[in-house]
Amino acid sequence: MRRRWRVGFLAALLAFAEIYSLLPSSLRPAAQAPAPRRLGAFHVPGWLGDTPIRRSEIARAASASGLEFVIVTHPPNRPLPWSEGPEGDVDVLVEIEEKGPAGDLVRLRTASNGSTEAHTDHSSGGQGLTVIAHPSHPTRPWAQLERHADGIEIGNLGARWADLVTNEWWDSAVILGCLPVNAFLASLRFVRWHPKDLAAWDGMNSVSGGHFGILGHDEPPPLGIPERITGRRWPGYPETFRLAANAILADEAWAEDFSRRREQLYHLIRRGRLAVVVTTLFPFQGNDWRMECPKSIHVPGDLVTDSRDCRFVVDTPHGLPFARHLRLLRNGELEAERSTHSARAEIPFPGKPGAYRLEVLAAAHTASGMLLRHPVPYVFYNPIYVR
Repeated sequence: MRRRWRVGFLAALLAFAEIYSLLPSSLRPAAQAPAPRRLGAFHVPGWLGDTPIRRSEIARAASASGLEFVIVTHPPNRPLPWSEGPEGDVDVLVEIEEKGPAGDLVRLRTASNGSTEAHTDHSSGGQGLTVIAHPSHPTRPWAQLERHADGIEIGNLGARWADLVTNEWWDSAVILGCLPVNAFLASLRFVRWHPKDLAAWDGMNSVSGGHFGILGHDEPPPLGIPERITGRRWPGYPETFRLAANAILADEAWAEDFSRRREQLYHLIRRGRLAVVVTTLFPFQGNDWRMECPKSIHVPGDLVTDSRDCRFVVDTPHGLPFARHLRLLRNGELEAERSTHSARAEIPFPGKPGAYRLEVLAAAHTASGMLLRHPVPYVFYNPIYVR
C-alpha cells in the first residue's frame, strides 16, 4: 500500500511539474516609439444562434484584449440591429458572410481595391474584396481553390476547434484538461494553422501574386468548459480575442475620421500589409520583417523589381523568452530555416523570383515535451513579391 502511495505521489508530482513547466512570461517588449500599427479581429459573427451580440459587448472584449478594430459578419438575410462605427477606442465594422456552391465567402465593401501593378483585382466585378472563409472546415470546406479570391483565411479559430473535435479527439481532450489549470499551455497547444490552408495560399500567390492571408476568429468553438469550473463562460469573445489577432502594418498615421480609417484599413489589407500574430504567446510590439536593398527597403505586400545585393532582416521582441525558429518560404517551398535567441536575424536573399513569406515560430515546450513539444506559431507575415 505504501509503495502505491509513493508511486502515485511521484506520478502526481511529475504531472504537476509538466503542466506548470510552461507559464506566460511577465516580460514585455521594451518601450518603443509608437508605430501606426493596429491589431484587430476579422470574421467575428454578429449573431450567436438567434441572439445578436451587442456592439458594445464586442468592442469591450476587443479593447480588453488590445484590439483596435473588429470586422463583424452576418448572413445576407439577417442584418444586425445596429450599424458599424467607432465604439470607445475600437472601430467596429460590419460585413456579409455568404454561402455559395464552393463554400463561404466574406465580402469587404470598399470603393477602391488599392490595386497596383503588383496586386491584381481578383474580386468579382471589382466591387469590394472577397475572402475565402475557413477553407479547411471539416463540415463546411471551400471546394474550389482554383477559383482565386482576393484573400484567404490561413487560420480560423472556430474551424480549428471543429477540426480538433472531429479529427483529433485526443488533442481536444488534452486542451480541455489543461484549460482549468494552465490556460496558457492549453492556448499554445490550440493555436495551429492548417497546412492545407497555408498550401492553398501559397499556391494562389505562386500563380498570381497579391492574395492576402488573414486570420478569421469566427464563432467560438462549439464545446466548452462549464462556467462553474472556469469561473466564466468559455470560450467567449474575451478568450478568442486574446488568442491571436491580425496586425495591420501601416506606414502612415491613421485618420481621425472613421470612414477614412475604414478606407485605410481595407486598402492595407488589400495590399497585404498584414501579419497574423499569436498574441497569447507574446505581444506583437517589436516584430518586423523587411527586405533591405542598397537603395530601398521593402515590406510585406511590396513588389521588388531590383533584388541585387538584398537581404531579409527579421526583428523580434527582446523580451521574448523562447528561441525563435525562422522559416523563409518561396512559393510555399522552404528556402531557409534557422533557430536563434537573438532579437535580430538576417537571411540572405536566395536570388530567385517568387512570393517570399516568413514564419516566426517560438520554441516553447513543456519540461518533458509530453504536453507540448513542437514550436508554436508566433508571427506569420504576408509575402514580399520578387520579380
